[in-house]
This record gives sequence, C-alpha cells and structure tokens, in this order.
Amino acid sequence: MGAGKERIADLSRREAVRLSLAATSALIFVPQVVWPQRPVPKDVTEAWQALERAANSNDYRALMKARLDVGQMYSIISPDLHEDDRAMALKLLEANLDPASERIDAKIAGLSGYYWARFMLHHEDRPTTRRMLPQIRQRFSHAAQSLRDHANISFNIALEAASASLLAGDRNDGLRWLEAASAVMQSNRMTSLGGQSGEALRFGDFSRMGMLKARQVSLAGDAQRAAYLAEVAIGMSPIGTSRMATAAQKERAQTVDSLTAASATFDAVVHLVPTIAGTSLIISTVKSGKLHCVGYDLVSPTGDIFDTKDIEILQWGASYRRMTASGRLGGWHGIYHANDGALGTGASAVFRRSIADLATRFWASYVGPIAARLQASGFPSGSRIGFILPSELSQFPLRLARKSANSQSLNDLYVVSEAADSASLVPARRIGPVSSRSLAGLFNPTGDLPGAEAERALVATLFAPQKMRSLSRNMKGGDLLADLKRNDPTYIYLATHGSFGLSDRAGLMTGNGKMLSFDDLYASTVRLNARLAILSACETAVVNPLAVTSVSQSLPNILLGKGVQGVIASLWKVSDDSTALLMHEMMRRHLVDGAEPPAALRDAQRWLASATGEQLVDYLAAIMDRHPDNAWSQVAEMAARLSAFDPASRPFAEPYHWGAFAYYGS
Repeated sequence: MGAGKERIADLSRREAVRLSLAATSALIFVPQVVWPQRPVPKDVTEAWQALERAANSNDYRALMKARLDVGQMYSIISPDLHEDDRAMALKLLEANLDPASERIDAKIAGLSGYYWARFMLHHEDRPTTRRMLPQIRQRFSHAAQSLRDHANISFNIALEAASASLLAGDRNDGLRWLEAASAVMQSNRMTSLGGQSGEALRFGDFSRMGMLKARQVSLAGDAQRAAYLAEVAIGMSPIGTSRMATAAQKERAQTVDSLTAASATFDAVVHLVPTIAGTSLIISTVKSGKLHCVGYDLVSPTGDIFDTKDIEILQWGASYRRMTASGRLGGWHGIYHANDGALGTGASAVFRRSIADLATRFWASYVGPIAARLQASGFPSGSRIGFILPSELSQFPLRLARKSANSQSLNDLYVVSEAADSASLVPARRIGPVSSRSLAGLFNPTGDLPGAEAERALVATLFAPQKMRSLSRNMKGGDLLADLKRNDPTYIYLATHGSFGLSDRAGLMTGNGKMLSFDDLYASTVRLNARLAILSACETAVVNPLAVTSVSQSLPNILLGKGVQGVIASLWKVSDDSTALLMHEMMRRHLVDGAEPPAALRDAQRWLASATGEQLVDYLAAIMDRHPDNAWSQVAEMAARLSAFDPASRPFAEPYHWGAFAYYGS
C-alpha cells in the first residue's frame, strides 16, 4: 500500500463515524419545501377600493379610470396576483372598450384596449391567442391612434403590435410597427417609468425590439442580418441603442467578420432569437472561406412553436400565473430556490432530485429540436458548437438536456461553448507551449473553504512551482485586477465564495470582508489576456432574472469582454469534493492531453459522472504518490470521505455534482 492510501485508510475510519451520525440526524429532519404565501400588495387593495367607490358614484370617467387601474395591474404577470382576480380585471378592461367610453375619454379607452390586447397576446392558452389575433391587432392599432402623443406607451404599443403581426404571419405589418418603434426611440421623447431611469428602462425594451427585428428579418429570409441584430439585442446598452437605431454598416461588417471567424473556429455557431411570435434558430458555418447563415423556425416534433411563453413556463412552471394559489413555485426557479433547511437554495434535496426531470423538459421544449436540426444539417456527434444565447435561456443548464434518463445529453452529443456575441468565440491570441504557461490563483481567501485548499493542492501538480502564484487574500477587487494585468498569467483560478443570483452584493469574496464586485469588474478598464479563467465558486454564471440589464453583464461575459479567452463558471451552488476533482481532471486533460478547454470540461464531466468511489480514491492516491512532498491534508481528507462510499457506487453520478459548470468563450 502506497503512502497516499495508508493516509486515506486512517482518515476513512473517522469519516465512517461522522457519516453514521449524519444519517441519524437525517432520519429526524424531514424537509418541507414551500414558498410562503405573500399578502395582496397595498396598491392592489387600494385600487379595488377606488373601483368600489367609483362604481357607487355618478362620475363615469372616474369609473373608467378605476377600471383601468385595476386592469393594468392584473394584465402584468406577477406572483402577487391571483388568476380569478385577473379574469375579473380583464372584464373591467373590456367594459372600457364600448363606443360610449371612447366618447367620454379616448385616452383611457385606448389604454384599456392596449392592456386588454397585451393580456390576450400573452395568454397562456395559445389557441385563444391565435383565435383572438384579429381583435388583438385591431385594439393595438386603435390604442396607437389614441395615444400617439405619449412616447413611452407608443413605443410599447408598437412592439406588442409588431409581435401580433409577426405571429399572424404578416411580416410587412410587423416591419411597419418596428419602424414606428424605432422612430419613437430616435425621437428621444421617452422618459422614466416606475422609478427607473430612462436608460435603465431602455435596456429591456430595446433588447426586445432588437429580438423582434431579428425575428422579422429571419422570417424574411435574411439570416445573416438576423444574427447581427440578435447580437446587438443581447448586448444591448445605452451605446447599443444607437447601433440598433442605425444598423450601421461598419458595425454590421465587424459582426459579420467576427461571426465568420467564430464559424471557422467552431463547426457551427447557433443563434437563438426567442420572441412571443416564435423563435428563430440561425446556424452559421464557413464554407470555402465564406460565411453561410441559414434560419429556421424552432418547432417541436408535434409542430408547436417555441416562444417566450415556453421560456416563462420553463422558468416558473406550467401554472406560473396561478402559483400563489398554493404558495409554491414550479420550473427552474421553483426547484432552484427550494430550501429544505439543510443545505439552502441551489443545493437542496428537491433541487438535486429535480434536475434530471427538468433536463428532459428542456430537451422537449427547445434543445431537442436544436440537436435534431444540427444533425439534419450534417453535424455529427463530437462537433464543436458555439451557442449565442439571450439571458432568459443562458440561465438554464443547456448541456444537461436529454430526451430521457437513459439517452444522450447535449453534452454527450456536442462540445458546447456559450457566449453573448460571436466576437467572444474568436481566439484573441495563441497560447505558448505548456512549459511557458502560468497560473495566478485566489484560493480560500475567507479561510472557511477546505475544498478550495484541496483544489490548490491538486492544481499545483500541473504547474512548475515558479509558474504558479497565489494571490494575496487581502486584496481589494481593484488591486486584484491590477495584479492580474501586471503579471499576465495564462490561467486565472478563483476558488472562493461567490454570489451572482438575487443578492444585492453580487461578486467574489477576496478576503477580510472585501469583494471583487460585479459592478467594479464591469466598470474597470483593465484588459486581461488569460487563456482561461476558472471561477470555482457558487453561482458565478447566474444572471439575475429580475435585472434590467442583459446577459452581456453576466460575470463570464464581462471577463470575455475584458480579453479573457475562455471562462468556466457555475450555474448553482457547487460541492467541494466534486468540484475539486472535476477542475483538476479538466485541467489535466487540457494541459497534459492537449484538449481544448470546452472539450476538456466535457470529458471531465463525463468521467466524474461514471467514476466509482474506488476509482476516485485510487485517482487521488496516485496523485499523492507522484508528488510525495506536497501538502496533502485536505486532499487526504477528501479521499477518506470517498472511501466511505460503496467502492462500486458512483458518488457523483447525479448532474448536480458536475453539471453546474459551463464553458464560455473561444
């Protein structure tokens, strides 16, 4: 028995006692996963009270206004509002649409028609929406005439009307409405709404307009221009609004150049353009040095379109509009934020159990049709596919999607990379030989992550001592970036606490309560040249679903924008042992076997899922024996924990243990 295995055997006996105590505690604790029911908001209650008062008065205009106030609140999907009340609110809006109401106050009638039409356009029941399309389009047209002097609402009316026209198959009318929205935007008459600044307001709405423009030109057969518009929409910002307004030839030429280079690097680049009027799938390739873009409608095998309603269902569950009736959430957010009281959100037993089930829903909804289209287009298993996704889809674990529990996942079929634009899929520079590569790492700066210490010990075996440097735990975020710029490491490795979900303090902890914040990183002018940044922390790829900004402001895409060629980041809270094993094997396959990072990550994930407890113990023992002089305490303790499993079992077979990590970039 080698020295590594002797040490593991000693620690294994202690681990068996700990696991026995933990199992006894688990029998006592029975988790209850339920979202607390929230009371009806005060403003909703007050709106109903005002309606009651108006109904008892002789002021018909006040009654119309009260109907509109209630109807407006309930026409917007919110977990605070109940379906029965929403049905009543729809009737209140309809009551404002008769000719008499129009004569009394045309603007209130116009607004009521707009909210009614928007409600019906976004109705959960697609046949209802299809059946009502003529009335929906008519109401939007009427509202646009009544409210043409109000820029904000005119802009939104035009977008909704464009959606309805495209859904009806009227591309020319859709284009007319989109041109009307652009005219309002360029007039600079839009003001703030709901306490948001004008710029903040424009992020989401202008991005939506860009997606609708991309959808319209894709339906018209110009897939290349659709890909360009989709990228502008995904990366929307105050600067990007001028790009959307002018569609400048220089900007478009740069995007086409980047897409050409990316499509030459990958076997194919895929853009997804989701709208309420359906989703365009654009596949770009390079043949004989020329860019070829082909657009398709993303439809299920049964012929159903995939649209933003489907995305909402994947996010919140099939009955997301009725979720407060039971106080529970469904969909991805429902399982992700379930808290069993033991491990917290993003790591609960409910989350672990439900990942596999949701993976089959992802496949049925949109990933399966994408894979089928890729295969039909001649891209066999093992092809390298770059995905450019909007934020509402980037939050899902794309790679895990599979048709059934026993079928291949997208991760098994293809080598996948994600990004917010094609430029991020293009290699910025060549990396020198292994002997010249260096790593700068921040490991366990808070002192409470023994798993991060194990990661440090394992990754140290892949670099010469003089080529691996640990960053100071006491650095402020700005100092850390300056240090990385000054020393120019080939690899950046950050193993620390992270939070990028709904937290107000989004960022990576750097020690002593300091943080490399999301905002600081975004605002920094520092340029980095690393081949790969490994963000071995929790939720480092998560985008706040309530944020007004775009996927381009996720941490991986910010780093790509700063010059890093590739980023590995996580979509949920990760466990120490599986993460340490996964990252070491990924780096080994990359540095020793020569695999590119996305392929190295894919193969390491498949290896970890299939490895038995005995194989993993032997794996660690062999590393320890090859480097007997290294400090192995944390790694030995990890191996001891693995020894407690049945030797033939697969401790990390569940996707929870390895599926959180995704690769972004070239």
